[in-house]
Amino acid sequence: MDVAEVQHRGIFPPFTVTGVYVSATTASVSAVPGIAKETLYINKINVAVTTSAAQALTIRDTSGRVAAVVVASAPVGPVSFDFGPDGFPLTEGAGLEVVGGGTGIAGSYTILGYRRATQPRSITEAKAGIA
Repeated sequence: MDVAEVQHRGIFPPFTVTGVYVSATTASVSAVPGIAKETLYINKINVAVTTSAAQALTIRDTSGRVAAVVVASAPVGPVSFDFGPDGFPLTEGAGLEVVGGGTGIAGSYTILGYRRATQPRSITEAKAGIA
């Protein structure tokens, strides 16, 4: 990580998500829940493809905005997406999900990012844990 990325992850709450997708994964997997009045920013996505297939793996927010796609028939090995220290913003309030494109592709993933308040929150919201 460079200095700016460390500063972002030090100031704003960071998240690191790791997971495994198997060849039978066809549904979406919720990776990070969304919170009202906050935006998730993705810094890096690392995917290790262990079984190549004609299906894709999509990493997107819960409103459907796509952050990255590991293309169909990707070769076995690492696939990385680096969005820099500021990161790739998802839709405000949306969570992050990993979606398998059908049976076949398998491997693991790691997603690094942070969440940032995008609107002021009331004291009541903060006390209720919504913030």
